[in-house]
Amino acid sequence: MNSARKILVPTDFSVRSLMLVPETIEKAKNERIEILLLHAIVQSSSITDLLFFSEAQFLKTAQSDEFTDACRLIQNKYDQQLKSIYPRIFIGNNQSNFNKFLNANKIEEAIIMNKFEMNFKSKQSFDPSNLLKKSQVKLNEIQWHQSTAITHQPTGSLSDLFFSRIITAQK
Repeated sequence: MNSARKILVPTDFSVRSLMLVPETIEKAKNERIEILLLHAIVQSSSITDLLFFSEAQFLKTAQSDEFTDACRLIQNKYDQQLKSIYPRIFIGNNQSNFNKFLNANKIEEAIIMNKFEMNFKSKQSFDPSNLLKKSQVKLNEIQWHQSTAITHQPTGSLSDLFFSRIITAQK
């Protein structure tokens, strides 16, 4: 079980954006997977911004403690199946560059949540779903809904990761 299937999941660095990750891991059954949490930004053309941009610094400021705790919780709960879960930044909004990013990161599948509005902290951030829909990567579109058996209202907290229900529709 050395190789792992690499799955991309867009994120706004909120716990809400991780809701479909546990379901995705459980559906993979005995397959080992790796999850890349993608945050897309359009960088300004300011020479200062270009010279001093640091992906590590951006990630450090964008991720809340609750988000990193949720990622650790997922990693610990699904340790046998989940090789790793980690964030990456895509800079740009060009389809060709996005396709190169997917190839360079060896993405085999992407998962997006339909009708999910991301809540970005940065005005540079954007939802990469349209780029994913135009790519050649296998795309699973998830419809998230409340189960009639569960009256839990999502709050964006860690507990939501295990109380939500989703339905999958493949592209």
